[in-house]
Amino acid sequence: MSKSKKKAEKTAAAPAKAAGLRVPLDGQYIGKLAGILLAITAVTALLLGAVNYVTAPVIAAATEEKRVAAMQQVLAAEEYTAVEAFPAEGETYSSAAGSATVTALSEAVQDGSPVGYVAEVATNGFGGAIDMVVGLTTDGTVTGVAVISHSETPNVGSKVVDDQSVLDRFAGLTGEITVNSGDNRVDAVSGATTSSKAVTAGVNAAIAAVEARQPVLQGAEEG
Repeated sequence: MSKSKKKAEKTAAAPAKAAGLRVPLDGQYIGKLAGILLAITAVTALLLGAVNYVTAPVIAAATEEKRVAAMQQVLAAEEYTAVEAFPAEGETYSSAAGSATVTALSEAVQDGSPVGYVAEVATNGFGGAIDMVVGLTTDGTVTGVAVISHSETPNVGSKVVDDQSVLDRFAGLTGEITVNSGDNRVDAVSGATTSSKAVTAGVNAAIAAVEARQPVLQGAEEG
């Protein structure tokens, strides 16, 4: 058999590649697929919305319960009234330990009289945001510190934020607190200096927020 004949037979047995790539588009089929995908997306969105509708109030209630419990822990009182005369929300304070933002400030009231303040503070640790509350007397002395939420590394930064005995080191302090040096200091937990500084920055922000408002607070009480 000649080479030309063998080549012709091989060509006839195997369709040209170019011809094999030409696939006719079926408009109806594509429309059907698009409709199915759209329906799946819509059902998924509805299910997610339904789950969120059911769980959101539960999560919000649990978060609020945890927040109130933390406030009671750092400074026990009958009620906590938001300080509205001079909004603290969004105020960022910087210190040697770092920066932190006071997200809310409440007056703690017992038997009809103010006994101090509770500051809710957002600071940043090694693993991300740390939300905490700090209790203070009316003159800005720390009565207690509690962490509400965090994402610090287990067995590293968690040795600071999850250990109440470490947080209790701040009780009784006032003014700007430093880490590892100075007269008004706390010692960092070994291997968790960043987390230690983050919590200290949060406490400093709470103290500064109350101290900066003393003239206003005193004027409001006298009036």
